[in-house]
Amino acid sequence: MAAATCLVTVGSATALAAPTSGLDGGATLVTTESVAPAEPAAATGSRAAVAAAVSPSAVQAGLPGADNYLRISGKDRYAAAVAVSKASVCARTATSCDGMLGGKADPVDIVFVASGAKFPDALGAGPLAYGIGPLLLTPGTGVVPRAVITEIERIQPRFVVVLGGTATISDYVERQLAAVVPEGSDRIEGANRYAVAAQVARYNDELWRASDDDQDGKPDGKGVETVVLASGEIFADALGGGGAAANSRGALLLTKGSGLPNVTRSALRDLKPKRVIIVGGTASVSGSVATAVRETLPTTNLQRASGADRYEAAVNLSKMVFGTAEAVVVVSGKKFPDALSSAPLAGLARGTTLLSSGACVSAGTKAEASRVGPTYVMTVGGTASVSEDAAKLDVC
Repeated sequence: MAAATCLVTVGSATALAAPTSGLDGGATLVTTESVAPAEPAAATGSRAAVAAAVSPSAVQAGLPGADNYLRISGKDRYAAAVAVSKASVCARTATSCDGMLGGKADPVDIVFVASGAKFPDALGAGPLAYGIGPLLLTPGTGVVPRAVITEIERIQPRFVVVLGGTATISDYVERQLAAVVPEGSDRIEGANRYAVAAQVARYNDELWRASDDDQDGKPDGKGVETVVLASGEIFADALGGGGAAANSRGALLLTKGSGLPNVTRSALRDLKPKRVIIVGGTASVSGSVATAVRETLPTTNLQRASGADRYEAAVNLSKMVFGTAEAVVVVSGKKFPDALSSAPLAGLARGTTLLSSGACVSAGTKAEASRVGPTYVMTVGGTASVSEDAAKLDVC
């Protein structure tokens, strides 16, 4: 499947250009100043090539200038997801991308849609969507927001993949989505959130195996290498996990805090990752879960990213995954909806995801942002979720 390649390279850095027009459905992309786009990079056509298009080798430690702080937001969670999509995905007919990650467009064949009301099914979708298509949100019942339909019509994918069962997204909602694409819809579902995450991870693995890493015209057959394992009961620890997984050829699986579900254990056996990172301390994911992972995958590198709170856990996860990063993506650690669709953006921008309490950031968060040496700091969500001070990485 073709990747959504919307990157402009300047040397080894990615230029981000403000869009040329307003965003539909109340969604807004706010920038302090437009950044002039460079010459478009050639379309690469695979997830791996999207990742390779941005080299972190030239990144220097420290924070960027004021002009390189950007905010992506919308009037609600659905419009915010549309804004993220507009910033990172090109229309099928575009010769150049008018989104924030400007460049020559590869067609997007798939749009992923998850519930904006129930977070678990959307958590694993971020790394799945990376390099393939956007992750949009919809109510589980009723009429799909017009902004969501308009965005799907702009992108013109071949089909839509709905994440979760009919208790999460109804058949009626799915029919509305399927009606605007030529090949209809597919659904990834399971008996519960753990089963859905497992199915999403397997789908993700298949996409990686079909990816042409070295651009020789043949699938390389290499699947998921990293699994981020997060609580399916406490959403905050998992918010940074989607971006981390997207940036490490990874998938995100969910676990109960008290024990590893059989469906998750089975997925780990199938994926055979080289590394498993448990996100959160033992209060979120118990030591018995770690023991079960070790018994299931005795030779896999098992790590835990934890901290005194969710903010420190996100910092420590970033340290495990990133030496340097092209971007820092700032999201709320208290309000999940705006952050759900940010994982594919973090993947495309080669960015680490850090959390804010809303009013400000911790000293550790700012220090980690400086350590990775980003060219851009991108906040996802409005000021009700992440204040202007937090978006500027002001310390509490």
